[in-house]
Amino acid sequence: MGRSAPAANDWRVGSMYTFMEAGCLAHVSTTTVKNWLFGYSSGDRTVAPLFHPRDETAVSFLQMIEIMVAARFRKSKLGRGVRFSTVRDAYTNARDSFVIEYPFAHLRLDAFGGHIVHFLQ
Repeated sequence: MGRSAPAANDWRVGSMYTFMEAGCLAHVSTTTVKNWLFGYSSGDRTVAPLFHPRDETAVSFLQMIEIMVAARFRKSKLGRGVRFSTVRDAYTNARDSFVIEYPFAHLRLDAFGGHIVHFLQ
């Protein structure tokens, strides 16, 4: 039996960028990318991941977009970035409310006064 043809959008969700490349493109450290994907522990505190990777060695195009959007929120204008917990809450809320697997890659969101808002068109 031959292999079936790949779906038209496989390139968007297939592994494409190393964690180092993702960090460079998003202007954050490789460690930050890994922490956002896998979570981390610091002393008695455990921080859950922001995103859920499909691969343990690389990220897809859509994940790369989401990492770049999260980095933009964290480093928003005038050096007053949005808190990580706010970014996580916005991501989870958007994913659940709009039933979208990659909300930061698909929705028009912006940061205002420490909050992340969705623009309706």
